[in-house]
Parts: sequence; C-alpha cells; structure tokens
Amino acid sequence: INAEYMGKGMKVMVGNTHIISGSDPVSRHQWTVFVRPLDNSSAVKHVVFHLHPTFSPSSVLIDHPPFQLSRVGWLPFAVLIEVVLINGQKVQFEHVLNFDAPLDEQQHEIKFDPPIRL
Repeated sequence: INAEYMGKGMKVMVGNTHIISGSDPVSRHQWTVFVRPLDNSSAVKHVVFHLHPTFSPSSVLIDHPPFQLSRVGWLPFAVLIEVVLINGQKVQFEHVLNFDAPLDEQQHEIKFDPPIRL
C-alpha cells in the first residue's frame, strides 16, 4: 500500500482574537483562542484547551477545524493548549490571552515523532 508522506513536521499559529463587547466588567471581553495549522492540517486529531478553573467546563476538546474556542471574561490568563496528532503525539503550548490588541498570534513548528503517513 502506498502511503502519502506528510514530511517531518507542520507549522501552526497559536493565539487569540479579542473585542470589547460592553461595559459589564465581568463579561466585557469577548475572546477566541485558536490553533491554526498552516500546513498538514489533517495531521491534527484534536485540540484540548485548558482554561482557568473558574470556567465550566475548564477543559474543552475540539475534534474538527477550526480548532478554536470562544468565551467572555474579565481578565487575561494563560491557556494551556494540547495538540494531539493522528500519530498519538501530544504537543503543548501555553498562550497568555492578550486583551490589548484585536489579534495576538505566534507561529510554532511541530516536529512529527514518529513520522506521519496517510
């Protein structure tokens, strides 16, 4: 059987968007945290976003694109993001929500270990 080789890795953008949605200090910030594959998107099985424990649920699994989660809140915090690949590999990123800009994102590279074949 011929299997398509996906290469040695992939690039992803990790970040958040933000808008101010009103004057209520508890729910004034609308934000979306995301993982956006720039290539080899079919290598992602799912993404788990681990939020501050005051959120219920505080861990949310997204198993299809777009890999993102939207909420409202009052203060920025660090989101632990776990990317699970189809080869079973788990990669973690930490992203501190930025409420000072409409978009904050960083590019990361994930090395496949073991290599992924489709």
